[in-house]
Amino acid sequence: MNKFFRNIAFVITVVLFFSCGKPLPTELVNDTSINDQGIQIETASPEPSTFVYSNGYDSTGIIQPVTDKSAVINVSGIRNSIGNQSTMISNYTADFFDKSLSIRNSHGRLVGYQTRMPGTVWFDNIPANKVPFRMRYMDNGIMVDTLLGFHFELRGSSMTHTHGLSDFPYDSKINFRLGGQMGNHVEFDIPTPQQIIGHLNLQGTRAKKNLRVEINWNGINSGKIYIVIGIFDPVKRDIFPYYKVTTADDGSVNLPANLFEQLPLQNQQQVVVTLIRRIEIQFQNNQLLKDNLIVSQSIHNIRVQLPN
Repeated sequence: MNKFFRNIAFVITVVLFFSCGKPLPTELVNDTSINDQGIQIETASPEPSTFVYSNGYDSTGIIQPVTDKSAVINVSGIRNSIGNQSTMISNYTADFFDKSLSIRNSHGRLVGYQTRMPGTVWFDNIPANKVPFRMRYMDNGIMVDTLLGFHFELRGSSMTHTHGLSDFPYDSKINFRLGGQMGNHVEFDIPTPQQIIGHLNLQGTRAKKNLRVEINWNGINSGKIYIVIGIFDPVKRDIFPYYKVTTADDGSVNLPANLFEQLPLQNQQQVVVTLIRRIEIQFQNNQLLKDNLIVSQSIHNIRVQLPN
């Protein structure tokens, strides 16, 4: 699916509910809030009127651009579910940026940097492809499509095993190697998380304003997960993220009715709930990578039609 990023800020009211000692849905005010249990809900873009970024979050797990790193390496195992059918995708990328070549929007805000090609990249001994790296962002209501240069990418599905990729190695490791143009190189293993698999329990309807959404997944009772609420447009084949939820990786969370009542659903648009379990590391003191962010993720995208 091609991804397009757009967002609308909403006002959410704070209400805390408790039942049997376990927190129920948390409804929030302004753009961000955290309740006593550490559950946070925020709008996906803090400045939708001036700047919104497009990067295909359902494949990368990253909503906002990473503008403070010279290198971003991302390995993701992705499960896409519609009804009872699921497909699996492996997505590996390596982006290297030249911080002397910045890109800014009409308000002077930093959008990103042009890319650099420091050498050749391998994931598990499979050479990555150099492909055009485009960024799309909304600037004062106008969609700007910018070519940043090239980046490295490997992508395969459970049906095709494209480029020799096998199933994503959850709870294991992926070897990364970068061979520099001057003969220098860097190599290390990226740890991968346990696979996250979730399902939704829908009760009530939007019309009666009593819709409740319970999200359950195979929690590991350690760390946190991210949940992104978005809208799938079947005409444009795009996903528009609206809310981001951060909660403990304990296997269950209930989301409030108004979170979904305020989604601007039209025609046959569906809701996409994305669950993300993530490991972040940094490789220190390397001249090829410079300052870097290394992200390993399990992503489960669940597309559903909300009850009217």
